[in-house]
Amino acid sequence: RASAPSESLEARAAASRPGSHGGAAEMAYKTPGKKLWEVADGEGEPQLVFAPQNNIAAVVKHRQLPLKIEDLSSEVAKVAGSRISTRLNTKERLVYAESVEIKRILKGDQADEPDLEEAVPVGGVDEYNGFRYFDWSLDGSRLAFLGRKGSGNSARLDVLLVTVDHSKPLAAQKLHAQKIETTRKVNAAFINPLRFLGDGSHLLCYFQPESAGPFPEAPAVPTGPHIKENTATQKAPARTYQNLIATSHDETVYEYFARSVAVLFRLRNLPGQAEAKVESLDLNDGESEMYRSISLSPDRKHLLVSLTAKPFSYTLPASGFAKTIQVWRLSSGICEHPVPASHEKALSKHPAYPERAQVTAISFDEADHTYVPVEFTHPAVIANDCTVKADGWADPGAGKLSELEL
Repeated sequence: RASAPSESLEARAAASRPGSHGGAAEMAYKTPGKKLWEVADGEGEPQLVFAPQNNIAAVVKHRQLPLKIEDLSSEVAKVAGSRISTRLNTKERLVYAESVEIKRILKGDQADEPDLEEAVPVGGVDEYNGFRYFDWSLDGSRLAFLGRKGSGNSARLDVLLVTVDHSKPLAAQKLHAQKIETTRKVNAAFINPLRFLGDGSHLLCYFQPESAGPFPEAPAVPTGPHIKENTATQKAPARTYQNLIATSHDETVYEYFARSVAVLFRLRNLPGQAEAKVESLDLNDGESEMYRSISLSPDRKHLLVSLTAKPFSYTLPASGFAKTIQVWRLSSGICEHPVPASHEKALSKHPAYPERAQVTAISFDEADHTYVPVEFTHPAVIANDCTVKADGWADPGAGKLSELEL
């Protein structure tokens, strides 16, 4: 049977090129059939984000192909060893969860209660297309996270909060995401954007300063040459990193993303109201800083603040930059349930120990000069000195310890 002459490979390739046959239209991205697409982009394995006490967890679900074309083609700033998304102030190509559910972790006799085993979805999040940066309060009664809204240049991140009532089964609750902040731009470029402080009654968040302005573009004409000088007298190997600071403009870009305003949200649950009452306080009078971390002191009256200091390194990423440590005093303590104002004597007698020192009711802020602790070491501890007994389990005394260290 006669057949039509086959076209050459060159002719087929030319016909498939955009703009061939006199056309100027570009070829669009194509997707496979529905069945193949469901296999390639099916639901991935869920991940659990546990509360500190492991009594409850957030079930977050992702797609197997979580990134879209717009995520891969978004504008990126390469600076200080990182690639930052300029539209969201986060690391580039982050994977966001598509749904959030709450599941109580069963222990002991609770395993016989089936109504506690089912994961309950979080409502009020239909307008968001992704979720990330989950953080639980200490007791697991509050979950904070970021919700991504919009796409392209209009995309933004909102701070959301879910409150859980541990006195009721999850199935009997309507878990709803409360919007804590929807106007300021979250800054997660070089720091975790949110975390609970204290007993969970305060939420610390970082936002881009309103005075930051648009992203600083590189000058069209350099203002001068880029000079690098090696003052080392000996040759030595050095680690290599990508996307380091190399020019003064890179320093400007880094500081643009590193500067944040730290905001403390006070959360209070009021009787008869499903949502928490929110009060905000801008730390440092709203002045921006290059924050690295903020920690709460045990007395909940001070903050240990770590800040990035200048000059910036041209050979290390942001994690290796110089830093300063400051202690900030809060005008009021951070605690929904304040600690007692004084310490009461609560130690009883023990037959194997000498009489304990008497402790009167004193303020935690005052020194008790009358308190003289009793110096006592139990004979069993002395008998098991590891420097005397081969299988001894006790550390040596203070004098012996200093000799060993020398």
